[in-house]
Amino acid sequence: MSQLQHPAGDTFSKAALIAKSLITESHFQEGNKLLGIIAGIVFMLNNGFNISADNDDVYEAAIKISTGIWEEEQIESWFKEHFSTDI
Repeated sequence: MSQLQHPAGDTFSKAALIAKSLITESHFQEGNKLLGIIAGIVFMLNNGFNISADNDDVYEAAIKISTGIWEEEQIESWFKEHFSTDI
C-alpha cells in the first residue's frame, strides 16, 4: 500500500506528501505545480487550519518542490510555517 493510501504521520506530513506527489509525478502535461500546491492547501483547510501564506509564498513553494530543491521535510516545514488553527 502506498503512503498516499495509508499515510502515517500528522496533517502537515500528509499535506507535504500530497503536494510533492502531485507536483513531481507529472500527472498532466501542464498544471502539476498548481494542482499539487492547491491540493495540499485544500487538505489543510479541510482539516481546520487557516493559511497565512500569500500568493508569492505559494508560488515559491511550488517551484521549490517541482525543481527538487525541497524534499518532504522542507515541504512539511513550509506547511507548519504557513498554517495554524488560530483564528
